[in-house]
Amino acid sequence: MCPALSDFEHAFGPTHAFGPTTVEAVQIPHIAPTDSTISTFSKLADARPVLERLSADLDSGKWSRKYGDLLRRTELDIGYR
Repeated sequence: MCPALSDFEHAFGPTHAFGPTTVEAVQIPHIAPTDSTISTFSKLADARPVLERLSADLDSGKWSRKYGDLLRRTELDIGYR
């Protein structure tokens, strides 16, 4: 589900200056390469604490219990537009 164009106008200003405008979801395959331009980890000053917590959650099974259904999906809309 794409956000309404008005949501973008609220955040970034009027879109009419760009001519006809549409908003489309971009499906990122689950096998997409890790690209630092779209990676959340590239935005963190120090990713170690987050990765350590993720590692502990993976080891304990906590991540799988909470998010395991994501592994069965072939596509995921996480907001890339």
